[in-house]
Amino acid sequence: MISSAFLIVTEISTFVARAADVLSGNATFSQVYIPAPPRGGGLITAWARPIRHPVYAGDHDDIYLAMENGDIYFIEADTKGHNLIQTATKASHLDCAIDTAFASLDNGLDSHDILVAGGAMSSGGVYLVEIRPFPVSTEAKLEETVTNWAPVMDFDLLNPTRQASSNSTSTTTTTIIAGADRDRVYACTGRGDHGAITELRYGVQARILSSADYVPGIIRLFILPDAAGRGYFVLAAFADHSQLLFLNPAGEEEWCECVEEGLGMEAQTLAAGGFEAAGSGSRGGEVREWAVQVTLNAVTVAELRGERYVAEKMEIDEMEPRGRRLQRTCQDGESIVAAAVMEGFVLIVTRTGVPRKEVSLNLAAIMVREESEEFLTQWGTPVSLGDSPTFRRGDEQHGRMIALVGTRHATVRLYHCDPAAGLIEMWEQDSGEDRRESGLFFCESSAIIHTATAAMMLCGLRNGTVLVFKLEVKDDGLKLYRQREIKFGPIPIQIHLDARRKDSAFVLAGPELYRFDLPHDVFRGTQIVFKDTSSDPAIQAIVQVDNSSNTDNIIVGAMRDQIFYADIGQSERLCGRRLRLYETPRRMLFFRHHDQSELRVFVVACSREVVEMAAGRTTETVAYSTLRFLDPISWVLHLSH
Repeated sequence: MISSAFLIVTEISTFVARAADVLSGNATFSQVYIPAPPRGGGLITAWARPIRHPVYAGDHDDIYLAMENGDIYFIEADTKGHNLIQTATKASHLDCAIDTAFASLDNGLDSHDILVAGGAMSSGGVYLVEIRPFPVSTEAKLEETVTNWAPVMDFDLLNPTRQASSNSTSTTTTTIIAGADRDRVYACTGRGDHGAITELRYGVQARILSSADYVPGIIRLFILPDAAGRGYFVLAAFADHSQLLFLNPAGEEEWCECVEEGLGMEAQTLAAGGFEAAGSGSRGGEVREWAVQVTLNAVTVAELRGERYVAEKMEIDEMEPRGRRLQRTCQDGESIVAAAVMEGFVLIVTRTGVPRKEVSLNLAAIMVREESEEFLTQWGTPVSLGDSPTFRRGDEQHGRMIALVGTRHATVRLYHCDPAAGLIEMWEQDSGEDRRESGLFFCESSAIIHTATAAMMLCGLRNGTVLVFKLEVKDDGLKLYRQREIKFGPIPIQIHLDARRKDSAFVLAGPELYRFDLPHDVFRGTQIVFKDTSSDPAIQAIVQVDNSSNTDNIIVGAMRDQIFYADIGQSERLCGRRLRLYETPRRMLFFRHHDQSELRVFVVACSREVVEMAAGRTTETVAYSTLRFLDPISWVLHLSH
């Protein structure tokens, strides 16, 4: 019953009568014409009344009727008109099966309608349905998914790569991340058009917010600040050149390729970042954000202004002033082989002399002065390295600036950065035992994560292993104790410190992304699972957007021929993704060939019902059975029988 009328709903038709006539005993029911869908599922299961203005609602009684198959009809009732039902129009279709869990939320009188469907034998959702001045079916916008995996007909728990192993006889544990932490549940979920294979994993959930096609071959990514505060600049480093993009999340065109902005685009970028200093023409000591870039032959600082790229249709406004640009190039016989950028400092490894055998580590502060072209101030004297480093990183630990450098002797050196003495070596840590002869054990990246009471050093080796060391401060200095060894596979490891948390780091192991952190001073490694993707993105490079004023934790990533930015969740949770089959999965079987480890496949038995025309213009429901073959790694469906 609605306030003005009674509805009688059967499996094949719907009737309505005025409430006053029913109560007086003179009811006359008239049929409401709602066309049944050709494939069935036209049973009305629920209704909801949207919020309307009190003046309009005084003599109108509007409702949404929900059908089992997801169709939504809008019924307009005029309580004072000659005909009670003025219109009965299909409003939209919600991509879910609807049972009795259906409601309309108050979205304000000046907004469109919000409908919530709980989902029956499918996931539900929160949908935005546009209100128009005339009856018309519109496409509902899915605002949020209401997860529902029922009914689960069958499931299987397995590791899609290889089995885990552990060395329990040693004080150092060996963890295979391809083992227990990557176990997954594959389940047969849903029915009919909403039938799917659902993969369930436990991890940190990420959601890709936007992506764009881009040139393949990106080696590294860097975030550079926008002095105008409109967005972010993304600097992409290739093998022989660099390219600059402007990312404007609030604009209609989120990605814009920039013209030359005073940076060195003709060479590979070794390091880049942002720092704060007095801007050009600033008054009263105004502080602005600057960008610094280090290439093979120069160090450049510049003010990048994104306001030139946020005009309508993203057209470049040549009338906007360009920021100031300063540059120091290498001297004759000198080249830069590696670099790292810290807040207001740059760590540079140079090679000098003929035949270029002198390799030294230099630390310089970046100081921009209004009346000077010089901006680099050397701290102390250069430190001889003997050979090119395998990695370099600058960081701040408990108020002290430090530098980490990987050597070609499979060791990691830690330096304290002192304004007067420059780089002071504190210790050198071997990354393994009897491994110095092999380049596979070179440390490709390293980072120190810490809380107020605990600290860990992570070393990513070239052979795909992460070594975890516990750091302790003793009377005779820092001491490292090897805690565990995490193996990913024969792939170099990239470690990126979390720009928002001191106790966290992102680990890029081949195409997979993980987060290592220290909750309650206990080490934890968790895979990052991307939501609403048909397959995990094969990531080649990442960089985090350092914006403490924003609650979102944004990373920018590069795949083979795409660039994207995504929001990373804060806590672990159960993450699921579906491969929709559009029929009901009944049973599943995992097959792996014992001689060919690459041959692995899910065999899924499915059924579907089809309404077909029979003799005498009648219809009948015919059931079919099929077999589906699914690759659990690529998440691709193969032949069906």
